[in-house]
Amino acid sequence: MEQTYQYLLSLEFRHNYFKDGLFRSIQVSFDEVTMQLTKNLGIIIKPYPGGVHLLCLDPTLLNTATESTALRLFLECNDPYYINYSELGNYSPSEELLYFNNLATLPDGDGTALKLHNEAYVGQIDSCKLSTGEFTVSEVDSTKSYQFIDQLGYDVSNKVRASNSPGTFLISNLPQGMIRILVDGVERERVYYNPNSVWKKPLGIVELFVSQLFETYQQNGKQAYALNFKTRKTIWKYFLADPAYRKFNNLRIISDTQERIFGPPVEEEVSDSKALMFESKEALPLLEYSDAHFKLIDEGEPNPKVVITALPLPSPEQLHYGDRKTVYSHIYL
Repeated sequence: MEQTYQYLLSLEFRHNYFKDGLFRSIQVSFDEVTMQLTKNLGIIIKPYPGGVHLLCLDPTLLNTATESTALRLFLECNDPYYINYSELGNYSPSEELLYFNNLATLPDGDGTALKLHNEAYVGQIDSCKLSTGEFTVSEVDSTKSYQFIDQLGYDVSNKVRASNSPGTFLISNLPQGMIRILVDGVERERVYYNPNSVWKKPLGIVELFVSQLFETYQQNGKQAYALNFKTRKTIWKYFLADPAYRKFNNLRIISDTQERIFGPPVEEEVSDSKALMFESKEALPLLEYSDAHFKLIDEGEPNPKVVITALPLPSPEQLHYGDRKTVYSHIYL
């Protein structure tokens, strides 16, 4: 007899850098614990470009799981430049990971899904430190109260103790998962604890708590979830290094709607030669593709002339950092 699987959920990875809005370079994997759990509960995890589907043979089996039972999805990105075109605040990919779960979801802005993050886009607030048993809390104050809460909201302070090193704490007899650090009742930091000291740190982890999956399925049937990533904005600089541009008297960059988003050209040194440089007056979003274009025109008399109909978009492969954390994109012509 043919078995029929029910769709539990879809989780879509979105990024407004890309033309179609999908973050296709995100790959999903899972550990042996999750693999065994899917077998026990009759769940199939089906990744697709830009997301993942979860199907279940018998959704009532989800109701047999304990409160803390969770499917753990590891998110990897096969694009090394994602950190350049993604706005993630001060997130450090070498020292932190992004953490999400399905315990407190919010409607997405367009109403098509529930997002697994509190703000409009994934950001610094979704990042956390890593620990294999020891972690450091910044600026420990002995006059304040410190409390450690797990992802389900339970106080696990009795499983965390201060070490002999100031500001350093040790974890004992806790399962893998998120720990929130509260100072006088206010969350200051988050730590993701994994007792396995040998593991490849992913970009992010999504923990799907099975009891919550069952409750949501009972209420709504198949549920759509989303992770929304935002493109980074940079100050764009166009460099006209070819001497051929010197024959024009009054070069300007304008948008399709005649807006002057770039200032007038100034001379700058580029590889021991002079170039005309146009700088955007404000930070502009990095985009894989755009229907809107900037034009290079010569406003010389008597008739303005279009020199370049559509200037190229900046590449995310290389960013330049200036004062006050200003980020620049350079485009050479």
